[in-house]
Amino acid sequence: MTAPTIIPIEPYLHSIVAPTVRDVWRRYEDDVDLDDLTQEAAVWWYGPGQKYLADYITQDEKHVRLRRSIWRFVARYAQAERASRRGFVASDQEAYTPLQVLRLLPVALDPDGLPDGGGWREDDGPRAKADPKVGGDTLAGLIDVRRALAQLEFEDQTFLVLAEDLACDWDRVAANLGTLPDSARRRHLRIAERMARFLNNEMEHEE
Repeated sequence: MTAPTIIPIEPYLHSIVAPTVRDVWRRYEDDVDLDDLTQEAAVWWYGPGQKYLADYITQDEKHVRLRRSIWRFVARYAQAERASRRGFVASDQEAYTPLQVLRLLPVALDPDGLPDGGGWREDDGPRAKADPKVGGDTLAGLIDVRRALAQLEFEDQTFLVLAEDLACDWDRVAANLGTLPDSARRRHLRIAERMARFLNNEMEHEE
């Protein structure tokens, strides 16, 4: 019986793994070391990740699922370290709610709504040093919502912009989309729920 082929981490280390690990580290840098997080990413890669890597690499051109899986695994370690150092358990952390996301969306969608002037990209900053779920500020929440926006499909991003431009007047939004006002309103809430799950590390995953 032929042994399964091991997919090495090296070809993806600088383009995918390292930026994703840095993304987690920026959120938890007061409580964890970057090198420790990098080691955790390798643990996932050569452990549970091997089961999914072939599909993630070949079937997902933008490697969104790969980045997300690394982020989730590494972030769980970082959360545990933060909890250990600060004297609480990870489950004590207040989760983002859809309503919190909706409250921050108008500013997050505005290119001039954040001090960095917008233009946030997945692989660079700025990032919030404080986690708003454990005592951070509104700026941290805005940057987090920007990060969640970047994970959405283009159609959902466009829908959110339209809804904001029309001040969430669901009659007008529905008229633009050829749908019913209640359908537009519920779609808006469903997107906010997905964003909240992403920020709470609750996105569906196989590993």
